[in-house]
Order: sequence, then C-alpha cells, then structure tokens
Amino acid sequence: MDRIQARYGMALGTYYPDMAQVASMVADHGFHLFDKSEDFRRLYCDIRNLEPLERAQDDWVSRLRIIESLDSIKAASEKSR
Repeated sequence: MDRIQARYGMALGTYYPDMAQVASMVADHGFHLFDKSEDFRRLYCDIRNLEPLERAQDDWVSRLRIIESLDSIKAASEKSR
C-alpha cells in the first residue's frame, strides 16, 4: 500500500468492518459461523466484506462529486473572465 501511495502521490484509506457488528454476530452465532450454513456465510460476508466496501464506495462517489463541482466552478470562473 505504501508503494501505491508513493507512486500515485495520494493517500489511500483503509476500511474495516464495524467491530460492534462483528462482536454481535459472533455473540449471536458463534465464532465459526462461516462453516455452519450458506445463510451464515452470507451474513459473515455482508458484515466483514460488503459493508466496508459499500462505505468505501460511498466515500469515493462523494469525493468524485466534490471534484466535479470544483471543476465546474473553476470552468465557470474561467469563462467569465
């Protein structure tokens, strides 16, 4: 990750599962629920993988919108000169 940040000159965010959700899942269903059934496997993947990925995607889209807005403002100010 450090090499990627250095190469592209940008900071990368790291997203982790919500530990309260993980703790609740483990308390309700046990530690090795991934092996119990397909439904438990889906629950495991939702909490451990999909939820952090969705947060990262939401942040990425929000940043794109901010950049697009700033670009639009810049273009409009350059036109008015």
